[in-house]
Amino acid sequence: MPYMVMDAAFYSRENLQECRQMRWVTRVPETLKEVREHFLKLDMESMAELAPGYRYIAVPSSYAGEDQRWLIVLSEQAYEREMKTFEKNLEKERDRNAKDLKHLRGEVFACEADAQRQPRGDLRNRENERACSSSPRVSLMRGC
Repeated sequence: MPYMVMDAAFYSRENLQECRQMRWVTRVPETLKEVREHFLKLDMESMAELAPGYRYIAVPSSYAGEDQRWLIVLSEQAYEREMKTFEKNLEKERDRNAKDLKHLRGEVFACEADAQRQPRGDLRNRENERACSSSPRVSLMRGC
């Protein structure tokens, strides 16, 4: 029986159950919880070399009640590219957080409750500000 090559859109519970009699090969979507769990447990040292710059490991799965063999293939070049993108995005997030913290350090609130209600993500949007007239003025301290 020949194998059918399918794109990742094929890979769903319904399609797998309907196509039990077929032999098929497809890419499993990375959005599946089981795929993400395998990625978290992945040990690059235990992966076999497929070709220069590529490693793989076979893992069992029974997604949708069907016994399957998944191959996780790692491209070292793609991995390095993803790590650079991750580090760049992490640096941007650090810069945004530092900028927000700088703005927050200069804020003066009427009371501690007002400071707690301050929106974390958008410090320039002051819609939720309220005054507590009975409380002394409280400013956010550095290092908070």
